[in-house]
Amino acid sequence: MRMYYVIGVLITLFLASCGEPPMPPSDEEMIRHFATHEAAFRKVYEIMSESSEGSFHYPPLSPDGIIILDSIEQSDTSYESNDEQDIPVYGLLKPDRILLDSLLSE
Repeated sequence: MRMYYVIGVLITLFLASCGEPPMPPSDEEMIRHFATHEAAFRKVYEIMSESSEGSFHYPPLSPDGIIILDSIEQSDTSYESNDEQDIPVYGLLKPDRILLDSLLSE
């Protein structure tokens, strides 16, 4: 008898999770989001256009489509001067990467 309750609960949970999939945002929602964050979009576009040649992926992608992070390459730079820390990685200087990270997190 207890097994029927367990099966009933599992079937109920399965059916409840079979609802409609989430819909992508509507055009109005996209326009409203762009208008709200227009300055950030423009700054991201500016960084991309100044720093890229051809296609632009950030964070960069390997040929296998895996995200490549530069934290290993610049993890311990406390002994270096500011000029040495400002070496371009994946076509972006460190201040641009920091700014781009903060803009994309909005």
